Amino acid sequence: AEDGIRDDLVTGVQTCALPIYMNSLLNPKRIEGDWFESWFGIYNQVNDMWIYHLHFGWLLLKIEEANLWIWHEKNGWHWTNEDSYDDNFLWSDLLQSWIFFDHDSTSQTKYFNYLSNNWLNWHL
Repeated sequence: AEDGIRDDLVTGVQTCALPIYMNSLLNPKRIEGDWFESWFGIYNQVNDMWIYHLHFGWLLLKIEEANLWIWHEKNGWHWTNEDSYDDNFLWSDLLQSWIFFDHDSTSQTKYFNYLSNNWLNWHL
């Protein structure tokens, strides 16, 4: 697709069998209200598919066994799992490459694009 969204992924998105907050992949702990914390960070549960992530903004989630696909309106689809995320890596479907994210150094999350060999801001 022209906008960088893989049609097969968008049309194939299904609601998680369990609400995200109950899903065993994320295994989150409720912080307060609809805010949760897991290996994937801190996020607000909006519904069974959408969250507001503290560092990545609005995300659509697709959970498949031990795999987590996230979609962001401006940054497209990314894949991760607990091991990759713990090492600060996401696979970018749009770039067809790994990106290294850093949300600790500044108030805005940045990522290293290995294809262009530079740091970029994650667009919220």
